[in-house]
Amino acid sequence: MNNLNSSKNRIQNIVIIGGNTTGWTVAMALATSLKGLDLFISVIDINKHEQSTKVESSLTSSNLFFQTYGFNLQELMKETNASFKLGTEFSDWTTIAKKWFHPHGQQAGKNGFFDLHSLALKLKQLGEKNAFNEHSLSAMAADKGKFCLPTPQQNPILSALGFSLNFDASRYLNYLKNRAITLGVNKLEGDISHINQSEDDFISDITLDDGQKINGDFFIDCSGTDAVVIGKQLDIEYINWSKDIPCDRVISATFKYSADEKIQPYSEILALANGYLKTTYLQGLIVRKYIYSSKHDSEVNAKHILTQQNAHQLIEINESSIIKLGRRESPWVKNCLAIGRSAGEIDPLQVESMHLVHMAIKRFIELYPTHKSSINSVEYNRLTRREIELAKEYHLLQYSLSMRDDSAFWRSCQDLELPINLVQAIQLFKSHGRQPMYDEGLITRHNWISTFIGNSIWPDNTHPLVNALQINHVSKQLSNMRNEIKATVKSMPEHQQFIDSFCSSRNILK
Repeated sequence: MNNLNSSKNRIQNIVIIGGNTTGWTVAMALATSLKGLDLFISVIDINKHEQSTKVESSLTSSNLFFQTYGFNLQELMKETNASFKLGTEFSDWTTIAKKWFHPHGQQAGKNGFFDLHSLALKLKQLGEKNAFNEHSLSAMAADKGKFCLPTPQQNPILSALGFSLNFDASRYLNYLKNRAITLGVNKLEGDISHINQSEDDFISDITLDDGQKINGDFFIDCSGTDAVVIGKQLDIEYINWSKDIPCDRVISATFKYSADEKIQPYSEILALANGYLKTTYLQGLIVRKYIYSSKHDSEVNAKHILTQQNAHQLIEINESSIIKLGRRESPWVKNCLAIGRSAGEIDPLQVESMHLVHMAIKRFIELYPTHKSSINSVEYNRLTRREIELAKEYHLLQYSLSMRDDSAFWRSCQDLELPINLVQAIQLFKSHGRQPMYDEGLITRHNWISTFIGNSIWPDNTHPLVNALQINHVSKQLSNMRNEIKATVKSMPEHQQFIDSFCSSRNILK
């Protein structure tokens, strides 16, 4: 008998610490994936768990996560007051008064192995004036306030339509919790009074403040920045990035808008003197987050910024909270794994924390351990470090490309010390429009290209083989594609109309 697969070595009792969205996402996913394998899962819903955010947003990659775990999209959106998102509009970021749109999904117009931007650059050099995003179905649909679910079998061009979702955070948490409990997850409540370790430093059990002892084979720390197990108990180093990333504070406010207003199918980021304002639309609600630098702005002024010149009814405003920029040196140590903010955190510019949680779950299941094995954790930690480092580099790219110099904050962004990998990625694109060959699970080629061109950075040279193409044929091909996109967008329903018919939550909202 294989010793690694014996019942003695198999992990059968998993304890999750943290009753927030991260904790219940992990519980739901494990209970679904490992159903029927004699696994017992408990969630300790510690009384001071973090759930300060009012909106949870996904990336397009999360659509596969929802499908994998059997979520019914229509039900999910009704229960969570959700909306669709086709991308993000940036205002005043590159320079004041300039807007650009970062769409989800791919731009159309690829010719063989030439990406659209290689062809567009050549045509731009020849005098064509077409905007780059005219080749993006998501961007054009967002501009017109349109939406439909991709059905490429009916219209092939719809395969290029990328979308993500925005959720009411408290409703999404309840949705996950109910789903997990239905799958047999055990819910416990209370604060942790003591964490017990064996002689080899593996965690053996946790004692709650009421004296209850919780035994486990494996412990997953989802306690947020408190990091009650991985940080306070195991004392695993947290690498601080506060000197690397400009924004370290966030404050949010929730507003109500009238039923006759239309939900925008995109988020908005407005660059301000000392940070940026991120606006997300839900059904009946608007959530605004001001993400800023504590070196350049105060909480008093932050609250003023959130509420000034706002015609919508204010429901609530939160206190400012610290973004604990950085990552855990090793998120998986012994029989403890940190997921979510206990493992690392960056500012919510583009990469959403939900994606990092989903990828962490996927990695853990693929590297599911045996009792007291270590080789799986080595690989997990390597992949996790690279992922969050890449997210950091991508956000640093956004800051570094701004040309604003009207405030100390933006001038400091021009002096950011960039990692060598990012410097090389910028040089690679500026030279011939090429992108770094990273794993595209997080930052796709499309993300890199859209960010550069959106910030008015075009390559200095075309791809060396583009001149071999029949440019007149390419120009006509792209013209036909633009016309097809326009016709498709025209045939789409308005985003609000689609929401009303597909997933309106009006009947269940309190």
